[in-house]
Amino acid sequence: MHTIILILTVTAYCTCPLCCAPYADGITTSGAVATEGRTVAASPNWELGTVMHIEGVGVRVVEDRGEAITQGRLDVYFDCHQRALEFGVRKLRVIVWR
Repeated sequence: MHTIILILTVTAYCTCPLCCAPYADGITTSGAVATEGRTVAASPNWELGTVMHIEGVGVRVVEDRGEAITQGRLDVYFDCHQRALEFGVRKLRVIVWR
């Protein structure tokens, strides 16, 4: 196993229709239920199941994809739309274990 350290643009989402329409059912691309404290959406260059430590956020697992999630960007899942909005857009250090 080796470690990759990157600076990525990190945003946030929830499963409301504003964030996820038409896929607002809470089921991620991996088939798991989106869970605050675990789920992150990433571009297809990261395998589903990849474990990452996001600065100030904690350890997350790539369980989801999104049309707007391109290389160099992550989208952290929150249960609450307001908290996702408050998170905003941040440039954060991300450690990836492969």
